[in-house]
This record gives sequence, structure tokens and C-alpha cells, in this order.
Amino acid sequence: MNIAMLDGPVFWALVALLCFGTTIGLIVFLVTSLVNKKNGTAATQSIPAAPGSRIFQFSRNGTPVGNFPEGAVPQLIANGQILPDDDCWTQGMASWQKVSAQPNWQRS
Repeated sequence: MNIAMLDGPVFWALVALLCFGTTIGLIVFLVTSLVNKKNGTAATQSIPAAPGSRIFQFSRNGTPVGNFPEGAVPQLIANGQILPDDDCWTQGMASWQKVSAQPNWQRS
């Protein structure tokens, strides 16, 4: 490649294409984020689990809410991040169940 080519119209055309592509990518990301936030489909959350702790998956109206260790669930319920009507599942359960059906997580 001739180094003199980097000082001409080809170089500036490549720079313009790179900037245009980056701008389009950023716009798509921002629009997608705003649409997801408006529709309540923001990215799911998770909290690191202690070794040996069971991880539960949570879903609200068919939309994933997040994956959380069993020990963190009572606080998440108290904070309103997980609702009694949400569905939950962990390995070993036959099917998804309502959070309110779990005896360990009943509000006192």
C-alpha cells in the first residue's frame, strides 16, 4: 500500500464510511434501548450466587425478569423487584410456578 494514498480522497472516504457506520450503530442501539424501556422489556438482571446456591429464573407475563440465587429472593420481593404473581423456576422443578406458591418466600 502506498503511504501517499492515506492523504487523498480514498482515505477520507474510508473515514467517512467508518464514522457513518458507527453513527448508525449507535442510533440503532439507542432506539432499541428506548423501545425496550417503553415496553418494559429491559434486559434481565442477575445477582451472583454463592457456591451451591440454587438459581431461580423469574418471569413476568412471559417476559424474563432475571436469574437470582434463592437467598436473595426475599429481599427482592420486599423491594418489589419480584412480585407474588411472577413465575419462577429452578432446576428440579417440574414446571414454572407462581412466586406466591413458594412457602419459603411468604411475606410475614
